[in-house]
Amino acid sequence: YDSFGQAGGSKEMQLCLSHGWTGNLETNDNNTRKAVENLLGIRIDDTVSMDFSGIVAVNRLVGGVTLTVRDDMPELNMKQGDVVTLSDDQVVLYVRLRRTVGDGSNPSRMARHRDYINGFMRQANELASNDIGFVTTMVNTFYDVANFSRSKGWMINEMTKIYRDHYDITSPITLTGTSIVNRRTGWREFYVSEDSIIDWVLATLYSPVCFR
Repeated sequence: YDSFGQAGGSKEMQLCLSHGWTGNLETNDNNTRKAVENLLGIRIDDTVSMDFSGIVAVNRLVGGVTLTVRDDMPELNMKQGDVVTLSDDQVVLYVRLRRTVGDGSNPSRMARHRDYINGFMRQANELASNDIGFVTTMVNTFYDVANFSRSKGWMINEMTKIYRDHYDITSPITLTGTSIVNRRTGWREFYVSEDSIIDWVLATLYSPVCFR
């Protein structure tokens, strides 16, 4: 962006950098949306973003997420295979630590993110099935700690429909690719496979048909 706030173009760089140029959260969200749209070749209608610090309120919402530890985490006194319920003091480190855990790569940390999201969804589903009013509590909590492109009222209505009508909620999907260490910077980089993108788009956004 120039001094007048006009976009100056684009460049192939680390994806997360698209969220840090302007200092304005809404603009940063839109920049990331556009970057992912360009990467996947699809249109994204809505966005949500949350700082790591918001995970404490999310974790507390379900009484602590229970999951199986993927790698040894000495900072938290956890061993691979342990089944733990994350406390408020543990959860930020659990989802944020990278270099000292496993192979130190971001894809490995994202695998822990998937475990956490799946655990949260499982526990939230159970709470909502017992009390549909939990949906409003959940949405209110998320809107206190995250930035959404849609209004809170719209989200409450949509989430209530999902839980009331028993829609299937799919687990997060990770695209495959190649992870390397940049010799110049020393940073680990991940390059997504184009075939993986195509497979995901076809499997997620299209339905198979049979021609005779």
